[in-house]
Amino acid sequence: MSGLQEVLYKIGSEYTSAKKENFTNHPLGHYVRSEAIETLKSAVNLNASNFIFKGSVGQSAWSDIPWLAILDPLVTRTVQAGYYAVYLFSADGKNVYLCLAQGVEAIKGEFKKDWSNVLGQRANLL
Repeated sequence: MSGLQEVLYKIGSEYTSAKKENFTNHPLGHYVRSEAIETLKSAVNLNASNFIFKGSVGQSAWSDIPWLAILDPLVTRTVQAGYYAVYLFSADGKNVYLCLAQGVEAIKGEFKKDWSNVLGQRANLL
């Protein structure tokens, strides 16, 4: 397996059991946020200094799914706004998907209660 394959396999195979353990200072959380990101940087055919790489398993508790994202700072610097490439894992850890994602927190803030209607309208325009 290549370095990136090993990273994706490790996260997918260990995440569901890790979520049953204490979140604070968990080794898999550290792995996703640091070692996995370094491997992703070296695996992609991009000038890593021109992109932002982020990984997450949650902030104060385990998220449903872990992710590894590649952000172009000309488009966004955060996963809450803009669009970005992201590896998303299935909840059971058996599948991983490379997706083009759109952050919706900025839309939620701008449109308050009607944010889901706005997203639906934008999707219909495509």
